Amino acid sequence: MNVRRGAGFALVLVGLSVTAALLLPPRAAAQGSATAPEVVPLILVHGHGADPGVWSGFLERYGPGRVAVHELFPAEADKLRPGSLPKACVIAAGYYKETITGVKFDPDANGRGQGSIGGCPVPRDDGNAARYPISYAKRLARIVEGVRRATGSDRVDLALHSMGNLVGRAYTRWFSVGGGGHSKVRRLLCVAGPHRGINALEAMIDGLEHQGDRSFMAMAECAEMCYEYKGWSGESFLYHLNKDWDTFCRSCDVNYVGISATGAKGKQVDPDDPTDKDAPSLFGFKLAGPPKHIFTALRNIRGETWRDAKPFFVLWGPHMIREFKEALGPGDGTVRFASSRMDQEPLTRAWTWATFEARHADEWNPEQSVQGSTFTTELARQFLFVGRIARGGHVDKCELRAVNAPGKGSWLVLETAVSGAPMVSAQVVEERLLNDSGAAGPATSYGFAVPMGEQRAFLPTDGGGGKRRYRVVVYGPTGPVTTQDAVVLDLVRGAPETAPFTTLRESPPSRGATDRLDHPKDEPATAAGAASDGGARGPVLHVTAESNVPAGDPTLRFSFRFDDGNWTAFASKATFVTPALAPGEHRLEARARHGGNGAHLVCDDARGAAMGILVGADGHVKVR
Repeated sequence: MNVRRGAGFALVLVGLSVTAALLLPPRAAAQGSATAPEVVPLILVHGHGADPGVWSGFLERYGPGRVAVHELFPAEADKLRPGSLPKACVIAAGYYKETITGVKFDPDANGRGQGSIGGCPVPRDDGNAARYPISYAKRLARIVEGVRRATGSDRVDLALHSMGNLVGRAYTRWFSVGGGGHSKVRRLLCVAGPHRGINALEAMIDGLEHQGDRSFMAMAECAEMCYEYKGWSGESFLYHLNKDWDTFCRSCDVNYVGISATGAKGKQVDPDDPTDKDAPSLFGFKLAGPPKHIFTALRNIRGETWRDAKPFFVLWGPHMIREFKEALGPGDGTVRFASSRMDQEPLTRAWTWATFEARHADEWNPEQSVQGSTFTTELARQFLFVGRIARGGHVDKCELRAVNAPGKGSWLVLETAVSGAPMVSAQVVEERLLNDSGAAGPATSYGFAVPMGEQRAFLPTDGGGGKRRYRVVVYGPTGPVTTQDAVVLDLVRGAPETAPFTTLRESPPSRGATDRLDHPKDEPATAAGAASDGGARGPVLHVTAESNVPAGDPTLRFSFRFDDGNWTAFASKATFVTPALAPGEHRLEARARHGGNGAHLVCDDARGAAMGILVGADGHVKVR
């Protein structure tokens, strides 16, 4: 098992174990203390043909202050011991093999995979059931049980990407309900999932395109994702999964949100493969997108592949025009928007359903990749950790501009002012203009959270200068709120400027009477919902924030957020003293602000740093 501690942007997480002597027994000490928020483990479930690594961008952004397990397979989950993981953990699960050292797709003696989503209680009667003895939903069930045992948590949250939405929902629907009628899943973050399925044409193309050890997918995953393929007692797999879904969620106390990607702006070019050398050619022209998939599928038609393709052809052939029109509909490059949306029957109970400008996957440009973006991780924070989604916010200001200083290359700031409630995030897409006609090179993107109030976010550039075009989008909980398109800036060439960053370090917890709360007015320690003093005497942690300028810099300021309450006002004092800490898992975040750059412009570290604080029933404190 590959276990790593979350290490985010410019943040060193220190694992420290200390014991604070409490003057009151644990139960009494909790009274009047900062009540720990409800924390449950988060398990990430990848999609069709992928692996746990697809979540690397998400882990980078969501992991700080939490223990991150970058890949966990069923066999390793079976061996997890009680107490081996904290509740504040993020687990990237894998279901395409039994163990971390196994062979992906579990090939049989003929090299064909043997797995499918599985789990449907209605028998599969198309003659293919025996071909797929392995169920991904059942494997996920083993991973959930291992994580529950390791953390001592009754419930887990699931973040699902692509076909992982169907794997996670199949587990939740058919395997997660305990004796009391409640699901072991508390909340589902559904990202770009084919909830309403693919049509028969899409299923056939996908099945033909995947050969070798992936050829099994045609009558496994492709059939399960196809809403037209009725191989389960006269209905589709999706029919049984979706039927009365919201009724199930209501009765078993499961809540969910949805995110649908609408496609990324600008050219999407992998810097490690700028020519897309693997793309097929037809009459000298490189094929991409749907034409590429169709060409590859047709090229793979043979006797043995036609056997699995024929059932889909029989379904779509008589309706060719309709099927092609639907397959070529808008989407994120992989999943059609109409299939992913969660504002229509049978999925209408979502806390929110949001649209986001991004492609379906890949990590080389994560802010334009739906599962790895700041938008997704920030919405996850609000929904999964805070337990509420901020609404009613208004963008009063949104301005992108270039900043120049002698001897330095231009860099960017995005100035925002938000009132009413925080936004979810901002996305800035950059295209380097190649000539005066407006032709642009590959797109790259920046992203960061947008809190309430004013923020001047520092956006680093490569120092290469030249004209560049920008698209700026500020997102609320349902999608874009403010958009600025075709913002052209002429950047000066020079050495790149360094953005502000933040680190945290802690001192051992206080003891005795010093545990009583006493904070200056300009730096309130209690966040919204945290208890006031009330005479409580639990462990109190003193945390000091630092940045990349000397501590005496007159422009240096810090803001803190405790247990996801409100951010404190920026102030010069760098030390935060927590309230008396009740047993459980707490979280502290900090952001730096300073003018330590060539232009002496005061800017914010829009990513910040985070620290996890675990308080045991006996007052034992661990910091990550």
